[in-house]
Amino acid sequence: MKKRKAAAVFCAAVLLFTGCSGGADTVSDGTEETVPEESGPVRAQDDFYRYVNGEYLENAEFEYGYQATASGLNAVDVGEQVEDIVREIVAGSGYAEGTEEYIIQNAYNSYLAYDFENAGVPQQLQQAMDDIMAVQSVDELLILDSTLNFELAGRFNLVPVTFDTNYFDSTEECLTFTQLSSLFGADFTALEDSYDSLDDVKTFTSIVMQSMGCSREDADELGQQAGYMVMEVYNHTDTEQFDALMHEEYFQLYTREQIDEILTNVDLDAYLMAYGIDLTGIDEFGIFDPEQLQSINDMFTDENLDVLKAIELSNLIQDYGQFIYPYYDQLRQYSSTSYDTAEDQAINVVINELAAETDPIYVEQYYTEEMDDALVSMCDDIRDEYREMISEAEWLSEDTRAGLIEKLDNIIYITGASSHRHDPSEYRDLTYDDYFRFIVDYRCMGLMESLSGFTQPVDRSAPGMAMQTLNACYDPSSNSITITVAIMNAPQFDLDQDYYANLGGLGMVIAHEMGHAFDSNCINYDQNGAYNPSWVSDADRQTLIDRNQQAVSYFEDNFTMFGVYHVDGEQTLGENYADLGGMECISRIPETNEERMIMYESFAAIWCQKILDTAFINQIATDVHSPSYIRVNAILSTLDLFYETYGVTEGDGMYIPPENRISRWY
Repeated sequence: MKKRKAAAVFCAAVLLFTGCSGGADTVSDGTEETVPEESGPVRAQDDFYRYVNGEYLENAEFEYGYQATASGLNAVDVGEQVEDIVREIVAGSGYAEGTEEYIIQNAYNSYLAYDFENAGVPQQLQQAMDDIMAVQSVDELLILDSTLNFELAGRFNLVPVTFDTNYFDSTEECLTFTQLSSLFGADFTALEDSYDSLDDVKTFTSIVMQSMGCSREDADELGQQAGYMVMEVYNHTDTEQFDALMHEEYFQLYTREQIDEILTNVDLDAYLMAYGIDLTGIDEFGIFDPEQLQSINDMFTDENLDVLKAIELSNLIQDYGQFIYPYYDQLRQYSSTSYDTAEDQAINVVINELAAETDPIYVEQYYTEEMDDALVSMCDDIRDEYREMISEAEWLSEDTRAGLIEKLDNIIYITGASSHRHDPSEYRDLTYDDYFRFIVDYRCMGLMESLSGFTQPVDRSAPGMAMQTLNACYDPSSNSITITVAIMNAPQFDLDQDYYANLGGLGMVIAHEMGHAFDSNCINYDQNGAYNPSWVSDADRQTLIDRNQQAVSYFEDNFTMFGVYHVDGEQTLGENYADLGGMECISRIPETNEERMIMYESFAAIWCQKILDTAFINQIATDVHSPSYIRVNAILSTLDLFYETYGVTEGDGMYIPPENRISRWY
């Protein structure tokens, strides 16, 4: 068979369900792989993915610098839609003070008016830098660190404490000491293979301190000590958590006494009070990695004061670099250079900084009550079928089935209808005559909103994802499914297209997310959203484990890419189960072969993507999702209804012997 130079036509997941949506990253080189050229028409019975998507895969061309191109889930450029909204708003007039449009327009104009090259370092930042240099003790530095994070809405606190879900009681949040996956800019996962990010910490810390007047020798020594601190914390970090599919399994609740035994060098009351948090009445804290937190505590000694001051300065300068870099010769090299027009730069700033303002406007432009009615109706159809499947799953005990059905019935839908505008009166005091002042005040408003919500019961219906994000997700703690407005574009959803086309597109997305409630990971959450692996009986859990292993073997043994690469069945198990359960569910809804054909072909179409081989190989190694080619063909090849619909028989490419097929629910 002839060979030709071509991009591999397999898919990296454009849309990473239950995670962040992934666009097409720019490619660092032009590597391509030779792959066999297909000859003759592809039959549905042999390769359903190519049967549906072959024409696109054959003719699609890559845009310069991109490693993927798609006609499926990201066929509509949501970024362009948002950009068009912003451009229309900034060109308009007459907006009421405090409204989203008013904030967007004034932030845009404020950015354009700001002279980044000549305005000088803002007084508040200069004072913060001077205060850091003047600190005389670690205790004083820690209070200043917390104060600056509060006043500047920073993202550089030395003590890794934040708000997070109490995974054992999903109705409340708790103050949680997170596990750091990086420190001072050095990525811990990268340190497993290279010290490049560690060298970057040393270099940047040295340059910062030289900019503050230190000699080159002294600054280099501080950079070296910063590197030692990074490695000390890294060596006391439970790196297994980085690869954990369920990070929650490492979550623990500690009493105040237990936390105080770790943080012997931190006055926690004073530290958090400076951040606006009163610990009165708070006697439990979440924690993921006690040993790592202990090593962070051990840094806070007066003998380390100079290097901690250097680190605090470095963090502050990185966070607000655009206002500082131009005024220090050594730091100017870190200023980003943009060849966009000033207007385009201002548009990008609005998009990146003010998503909370653009989001409700996006919903108003691209979402209707009719769409919401159709979406909720489809969700209900899918839930009804899941209820029937679970009821019929006699391989599970009656108690477990009852619990799973209760969990199913407790699922809530978060849609565009959940998005609302803010109260304009709360935003009337924002300052626009100085862009730095505006961005600090705006960020601080977001921080204050988070602080005020900490003591309130968790709102399960609050969107946790912007509606302009092309994604959908299941949140096990709130037991909710979010379907964004951005994902309700054609081809996956269109009010004017056939119901079964929508069912195979957006319906499969919904069924996939609903299926996550019962996948190999999220089944550890009970019907109330609490992380509670024991809620399923030991006997049923063992049955589930046995079926898990069958699923792992099915995907690893029956499907390869390039004839060499296998998906990691363990790594992809949760996503594969969500796909399998979702397809088993929606396949029950159509009543005729014609309806099923429309649905199956729509399903294959939303995963249509062409990708470079280099990106594909990286996906196989790191992604919890199987490549699209496998997400389509492997799922359909184990579905009896697919065999009946297309007449698949032994000898066909899609054929898997009955004894080797798997099922999530049957």
